Amino acid sequence: MNRKIIALLFCFSLFSFIFGATIQEIENAYQKGTLQLNSNLLLVNANDANNLSACKLFYTAKIHTNITSSKSIYNQAYTKGKQTKYGQMAYLELAKMDFFERKFDATLVKLKDLDELNERFYWQARTYFLQNKYLQTIVCVENYLDIEPNGEFALELNALLLDVYLKQNKPSEFLSVKQRMEKLKNYPDIEAYTLYKEGLLYEQANDLVKAMQCMKTLSQKYPKSQYRVYADDLVLTYNKKIQSQDNAKTYDDTQVVSQPVVPKASDKGTLSVASLEKGKPYIQYGLFSTKVAADNYQKQLDTRGIKAFVITKIVNNKEHFAVIQGPFTSRESANSFLTDVKNNNISAFLFFP
Repeated sequence: MNRKIIALLFCFSLFSFIFGATIQEIENAYQKGTLQLNSNLLLVNANDANNLSACKLFYTAKIHTNITSSKSIYNQAYTKGKQTKYGQMAYLELAKMDFFERKFDATLVKLKDLDELNERFYWQARTYFLQNKYLQTIVCVENYLDIEPNGEFALELNALLLDVYLKQNKPSEFLSVKQRMEKLKNYPDIEAYTLYKEGLLYEQANDLVKAMQCMKTLSQKYPKSQYRVYADDLVLTYNKKIQSQDNAKTYDDTQVVSQPVVPKASDKGTLSVASLEKGKPYIQYGLFSTKVAADNYQKQLDTRGIKAFVITKIVNNKEHFAVIQGPFTSRESANSFLTDVKNNNISAFLFFP
């Protein structure tokens, strides 16, 4: 049985060598990962048509481990069949190499000749964007989407348009692209990025409540996203700006909580628990054995927009230093602010002196 199989494989190899492989056979072998084991399929014969020769050279370069050699073989493939599918795919690979080496002018020179490949618009758009040529970027994106509105690169190119319109500060165009993206089946893959950019768009327009809504939605829906860290910090930054502007706009159908004014220290030094308003809600952020440590943490909170102060507190008959904030006007307002604080990974709890 084994001898028969070996004989069949030998005959197949001999047939391929004598008569040449077809493009379909080469593609199938590459997709199955067996092309390197059947490299005889890539032997170029003098009688091969240009499209077959270009295909063989393209895959020869594709499986080659040496980049310099691959570039040379890709060039041969393009020269062999400039108007064939694989000739143009080979030239596209060379253009991509130029792109990643940041040789943008060389990239564009190659891409302009690839009129058989819609993918060229994707690489042109990315190249123009990095050159800050936004009008050309928009044209290339729309050219691609006109042909393949749901194509492989459709979602990424729409996201690129978001960046363009964000840089140009064009909110209506930005939101129009976002609506188009929401209809794509793989939109959830990039929704966190979209929410982050939309938040920045509203920040540019100084609509900090909407900006905060976007960042909050991002954190809640995609807690593991790389953009969640940025969003959390921006929520605190926006809240701080809103307070400084004494902005009474609503957020998530609730009033933005005004932070209490930090009391001035008495002539005797640090405030104590006894000096706090009885029965009023406060938030405690930390308890330290030294005032220096408490002061340092209070300063860290201040950089994140939280107006806290230090008091002395007796715990187990020893003096400690607590970093607190208050008094808030009501338990509800204190709890609302505490929720925001905890959502931004800051440890804290409510207490009543």
